[in-house]
Amino acid sequence: MENGKWMKFFSKFLAFVMVLSLLTPLSVSADVTLKEQPLKQGAQEESALQMKAAISEQLQVLEGGPVLHKDLQGLSGSERVPVIIHLSEKPVALEKGIKELAGQQLSSAEATQIKKTVNAQQAFLKKEMQIKKISFEQGFSYNTVLNGFSAKVQAGDLEKLLALDGVTLVEPDALVYASEEGKSLGFPNKGSDKFGDKVVKNPKDDLLQPTMETSISFLGIEELWKEGIEGQGVKVAVLDTGIDADHPDFEGIYKGGKNFVPHTGSDYARERADNDASETSPLDRPSHRP
Repeated sequence: MENGKWMKFFSKFLAFVMVLSLLTPLSVSADVTLKEQPLKQGAQEESALQMKAAISEQLQVLEGGPVLHKDLQGLSGSERVPVIIHLSEKPVALEKGIKELAGQQLSSAEATQIKKTVNAQQAFLKKEMQIKKISFEQGFSYNTVLNGFSAKVQAGDLEKLLALDGVTLVEPDALVYASEEGKSLGFPNKGSDKFGDKVVKNPKDDLLQPTMETSISFLGIEELWKEGIEGQGVKVAVLDTGIDADHPDFEGIYKGGKNFVPHTGSDYARERADNDASETSPLDRPSHRP
């Protein structure tokens, strides 16, 4: 009798231990998941905070009233000064960021409408500048990351820009270097054209030539030149976003190309041949196509 009671007790105890062993891994797994969760949330929260800070900074520029950058204040005379003129309508990237913080997505139709609004404001301001006799030479226009355009404006007219409707900020259009090493390469602001290409003057023939910076020495080209290897008989294939086959440097040496971007559907502005290796123009390419 005593043996029977003992066997029943042992059986219940063994069953309890087995059940406990099954539950323990689940508890550990749940604990690990909970420990990992804050790390993911922390990364997401940090990204959200960075986005909020960037949006807040842009909104302050848009809503803070017209400001002339300190480096442009007090300038006078007829010398043309390169500047970027910011306007008040929100650009695409800013509207997209505001939507994402609210858990929403900016549709392509909304982005298109925003660009139209931004472009219309810029066109209106340029007309106003002409009416107010503000002398300027226009450069780039921006409607995605920021709403504004670059221009060269007479120094004496800079203050007048602040009185125009929609202007929020006028700042210098200058080169910014990532390091002192880049700055020491010696590319002054005057060496950049309105398309952003850096050029220097060749004293030998008084022509403007593109700078090669450090690419020749970086690739070790000089060692090949010493061996008499200067490109004769070498075939070069370029895999890139496109080529300007009519460029003078390719005259007589361009042997043809291949277009790897299929122009399917009817939303491209024009057809492209399979052997057309030129870059697809932004005017020909809709936003959802490569």
